[in-house]
Amino acid sequence: NMSYSPAKDRRFFISYLANGSKKKLVQNTNTQNFTTDGSYLQEQDRDETKRDTAHSLNFGIRYRIDSSQSIFLDGGGSINFSNNWGQTFTNSYRDDQQVNWLDNNANQSSDRINGSVKASWVKKLNVGKTVAKVSGNGSINQSLNNQQWQNRIFFNSTNLESIESLYQKNQTDNLSYSGRASLTQKIGKRLYMIPEIGASSSRETLVRTQGI
Repeated sequence: NMSYSPAKDRRFFISYLANGSKKKLVQNTNTQNFTTDGSYLQEQDRDETKRDTAHSLNFGIRYRIDSSQSIFLDGGGSINFSNNWGQTFTNSYRDDQQVNWLDNNANQSSDRINGSVKASWVKKLNVGKTVAKVSGNGSINQSLNNQQWQNRIFFNSTNLESIESLYQKNQTDNLSYSGRASLTQKIGKRLYMIPEIGASSSRETLVRTQGI
């Protein structure tokens, strides 16, 4: 965090934060069943790694131009990355003879970017009676998700291997902004009139790609 005030009514500040984590899982599972037809054994090895990283930045300005007008500005943004990779290998046996094996690989990633800013200008036109204000804000958000899978299956009875691969990619973008102007007029004791005009717009798009 950092803050700077060159004068009593003027201040600038900014903050930055970053964090990350990594998780790893290694797991082995054996499952055995006995029936009148024989014994069944399944061995499964799982290896999974997950990573998350995040960065965020925020800033602001409080600036008094003179005794009648001031500027206010606030903004920030963040970037987040996430990845999850895993492999699972499974062997199946019947009466100590291998029946099949399955090799599953999956990779999922997610990236997100967010940003926003808002600003306003305040002007005292008639001290104690009239105040003009012009403000605006905007934000942008983007999300990108990728998913990939692959399954390989081998059957001992037919000596054949089957491979299935799939992927999907989704990208979402969102943009919005608005602006407004108002005039606060004192027309009596504890009585004010505030005419205001404003406009806003937003747009969201989704692009999806998938295949094998």
